[in-house]
Amino acid sequence: MFLKPSEAEGGSWKIVERVDLGGRLPIDGIADIAALGEALHSIIGYDDPDRDRDKRLADASSILTRWDVIGFKGDDALIASDRLATWRRGRWPAASSIAEVPVTAPLANQLLKGRIDMLVETGGDFAIIDHKSFPGRFELWEERAVGHAPQLAAYAGAVESITGRRCSELWIHMPIVGALFRLGQN
Repeated sequence: MFLKPSEAEGGSWKIVERVDLGGRLPIDGIADIAALGEALHSIIGYDDPDRDRDKRLADASSILTRWDVIGFKGDDALIASDRLATWRRGRWPAASSIAEVPVTAPLANQLLKGRIDMLVETGGDFAIIDHKSFPGRFELWEERAVGHAPQLAAYAGAVESITGRRCSELWIHMPIVGALFRLGQN
């Protein structure tokens, strides 16, 4: 009955825009990349770059500890958060964003149920940003980003059916490698 957006399939996708956010962040011997990904989702979702830096760092370090992440520093998590916030503010200066948005919407004969990492209200429409902690080699980044396009398309369809407004941009954010990829259909 339920469709997880991460299990969505379909469409022919490509990268239509790429943004370099400043290079790879150091990871040292991390065995559980999924735990790092969950921790980064939490940090980026919660962090406010306008808050006191020491408090932000304490919060980021606490989240990394709760996820048992060793080998990635709280300072680097804040760099990832700052990079994304700076880019987002530059691209959509008047936009508002909400992190970790729960979504439930009908999709064909199923009910889509998931959580959008970041929903940006850009004015008349929306953009979706999805964080992926992929640390792989440069030549694999675009392929990995395109592989997540059906997931973002499912979210976009849900947002459009719920709000009646268009979701015009779909982005994969790879905070570890310091890159953003905008997805578009072929």
